[in-house]
Amino acid sequence: DIVAIKNGKTFYIQVKTTQVTSSSFSVTIGSKSFQRYSSNDCYYIIVARAKENKYLVFTADDIKRMISNEAISKSENKISMSFSQSDGHLYIKNEKVDYSLNSFERIV
Repeated sequence: DIVAIKNGKTFYIQVKTTQVTSSSFSVTIGSKSFQRYSSNDCYYIIVARAKENKYLVFTADDIKRMISNEAISKSENKISMSFSQSDGHLYIKNEKVDYSLNSFERIV
């Protein structure tokens, strides 16, 4: 979605938006798109729209690790990220992902 250059370094930013209507929400990423950009400095920003929006920042390496740990499911066509909220924390399956919340400083 966005190509940015900072200090001569190129960054690729994919933005995915989802509507939050309960304590859980999900988003999908196209597998081909992920494969195309995951070797570069690619970041995924999930915009979870609610009364108070949440912005979740993940690196391609974060997503690869969670696919490997089976927290995120991957098929030939798509990667599915399912989030849940419990006790004030945000999870993908059993992995707490609070580190990603509003963490734009991860884009370096």
